[in-house]
Amino acid sequence: MNTLKALASSQKLTRADILPLFSKLGYPLPITTRKNDLLESLEVNLAKHHAQSKKNLNANGRIIMALDMGLKNMSMARFCLHNRQNIPELYQWFKMDLDPLECAFNPINYSNIAIDFLHDQIINDTTIKGSNKQISVILERQRFRTAGSSAVLESTLKTNTLEAMLCMGIVSHNRATNDTGMQISAISSPPGGMVKYWQRYFPAEEKLNEKESKQFRMELVLNFLLLALKPLNLDPKKVKEHAQMNFLLDPKKAKPKFSLPERLIQGLATILKSPEGEKRWDAAWSFKSQSRRLWEIARIINEANDDDYRVPDEVWGVKKGDDLADSLLHGIAHLEYQQNREVFQNLVQKGKDIRSFSFA
Repeated sequence: MNTLKALASSQKLTRADILPLFSKLGYPLPITTRKNDLLESLEVNLAKHHAQSKKNLNANGRIIMALDMGLKNMSMARFCLHNRQNIPELYQWFKMDLDPLECAFNPINYSNIAIDFLHDQIINDTTIKGSNKQISVILERQRFRTAGSSAVLESTLKTNTLEAMLCMGIVSHNRATNDTGMQISAISSPPGGMVKYWQRYFPAEEKLNEKESKQFRMELVLNFLLLALKPLNLDPKKVKEHAQMNFLLDPKKAKPKFSLPERLIQGLATILKSPEGEKRWDAAWSFKSQSRRLWEIARIINEANDDDYRVPDEVWGVKKGDDLADSLLHGIAHLEYQQNREVFQNLVQKGKDIRSFSFA
């Protein structure tokens, strides 16, 4: 059997050839990025993935709950990937103000906020019970950023606290339950890893600043939504000229990243049957601000969902959509990481060209 190091040596791979693999496979870079350290880190991570894959052989598909962390702007995209499906179904997509009463920043208050969200939105998911599916919660690891201030902002500390409490809640749940079908994997995504993964659509020489990057991710999600809606004839029919979008990918080659479950399809179709509903849908797609546009679209999709997955309008909070975009992109990226890892492992075992995989 080929080893990665042996293959890298025979193919004369450079450090520049190996670095893109980390973004495509969703792995964090090691502390030192010399060529040998990079290869060792990849081998360790791939061995862990192989062991986890064997462990989950009997699972009947996957449930992914991808979170964009925030106290006032928590967003979650819930996906379900059945064993016979190529792309996941988007079961639920919403954002939520977890602290509408502005609780004092102390451990008791924040423990209650975290445990309510954990039970209401994760553990009590009706698709989990008795499903024998692999369950994963994806959280982007928070950073202690100052955002140009002299100290770390209180809002950042609050979000970090909430993230830690959610992770501990998941670990405590796993230890307390004897039901192996209810074990939940908490997966910490490297800061910025998801952004770099999706920005591969841009030429390497193009560097996006933070504002441009947010705009790009929201437009990408809007494009993904259109790819899912068009075959169902649920796409908007009258979008104002200023809101028209160009596909970031070649439309002939672009493939849907997710589908919608039947209940959501029926819910949207019911809304669009009435002239008022169709007008609201077209208006949502016509907002000049991409952020507001995405927020309005997601709210109507939430309205079309059934009772188990509908989140009340009053808890949605600030009318912005960048957090909605990020939760959805985190979920899809994670699933694509898993697929890429399987392909890459097979490539290494068969001794095929690594460069062709790195830059594909």
